[in-house]
Amino acid sequence: MEVERSATSSSRGPNKFISWPRFLYVAEEILNREYEVEWGGRVYRLRPVKAWILQPPGKPGVVVALFRLPDGRTVRRVIMRLPP
Repeated sequence: MEVERSATSSSRGPNKFISWPRFLYVAEEILNREYEVEWGGRVYRLRPVKAWILQPPGKPGVVVALFRLPDGRTVRRVIMRLPP
């Protein structure tokens, strides 16, 4: 017996996440914005090289980003907190 699946449903249940076009817009917004990063007593205005969501089960999440400093070092910083 075959089960017919619609294009909007998945095997994990209803989609509770942001739709892809909206998610890509938000991701682009995060990566194109400059943030103040403090390192070694100096403050830099930098754009993130990479960003991702870190959300342990049952806890509110955060958006973590990698920044490349002018001296070549790479640092991680939390740039945004997500609602629970």
